[in-house]
Amino acid sequence: MGRWLLLLIMIFIPAGLTAGQVTLVTTSFEPYVIEDKEGAGSGMAVEIIKAVAAEAGYVLEIKLLPWNRALSHAARDQNTIILPLSRTPQREALYKWVCIVGPYNVSLYKNASRDDIHFVTLDGAKKYTVGAQARTSRAQWLMDNGFKVELGSVNGVDVTRLKKNRFDLLLYPELVAVYEMRKRGYEEESFTRMLRVDEFSRDGIYAAFSKSTPDNVVKAFRKAFGTLLNQDRYQRIVDRYR
Repeated sequence: MGRWLLLLIMIFIPAGLTAGQVTLVTTSFEPYVIEDKEGAGSGMAVEIIKAVAAEAGYVLEIKLLPWNRALSHAARDQNTIILPLSRTPQREALYKWVCIVGPYNVSLYKNASRDDIHFVTLDGAKKYTVGAQARTSRAQWLMDNGFKVELGSVNGVDVTRLKKNRFDLLLYPELVAVYEMRKRGYEEESFTRMLRVDEFSRDGIYAAFSKSTPDNVVKAFRKAFGTLLNQDRYQRIVDRYR
């Protein structure tokens, strides 16, 4: 009897996956995801999902990948969680959403020396070229709404290129913008935050499971996140990166 029970357990555990293990796929996106010298991940979002996984009783394997590859893994692999994701109507049905892994406000920035750039509405911004990272919800939103978009890789569109006037405006998360300014030695006054885009500035940025992940795994993570909120552990992690 014991032999057959063991065989049944092995059948229902996918090859290469141990019970209680999930894989996190993500990319460097400071301060949400920070790649250290050994290639391991830390940062606000990673710390939060690590705490959630530990509370839920799961082992978390972290894979830092180019964003396109991370999206591909999350589209096809079971027991795979991806972050950070903005939760948009276009993405809603693609994932099993888990929890918020940080605050998320997105704004349009300009080089402060550009006195030729003036607008107070999103329509007014459409006459300028906006830099955005390819295959992000921000890039898709810009294209869907008639902006002139300069696309680049996830690490190819940032405040340095805005400073060099490679494009007129940058649509960027506010926490990421401030973090990059400090990291690259720019004064925050070197850039002007022109307008917050409310379509992105909602409750926060998310972690989500692949659609093929069993519901009991997703529920365990959601319950664990509730525990973090009740114990104020989520907020303490966020505050360390502000």
